Amino acid sequence: MVTIEDGMQHLDEIAKLFTEYKDYIAVDVSFQPADQTTEEIAKRYGGDGGRLYIAFVDGAAAGCIALHPMKDAHDCEIKRLFTRSAFRGHHVGRLLMQRALDEARALGYRR
Repeated sequence: MVTIEDGMQHLDEIAKLFTEYKDYIAVDVSFQPADQTTEEIAKRYGGDGGRLYIAFVDGAAAGCIALHPMKDAHDCEIKRLFTRSAFRGHHVGRLLMQRALDEARALGYRR
């Protein structure tokens, strides 16, 4: 069973997932704002208009997704959608994306 929870309550696990995501995509993302430490993650995605989610499959951390506001008050960016390979095929990514889109709409984002 897949459950989606507030990632701010699981920052240590989110930081591990973010590291795995960056290793998986094998692209240098150093030009982006840092989000390696729990403090950086909380600041970027935990503030006004930001959200952070973690998915669990039968209690094991399976994936994550984040969103944060852009300069235009009607825009947000969804980032760090990642599912651990052991949990692919369980619809974790789809459920995370749906949660992020629903929350973005509820927050008033249009794009």
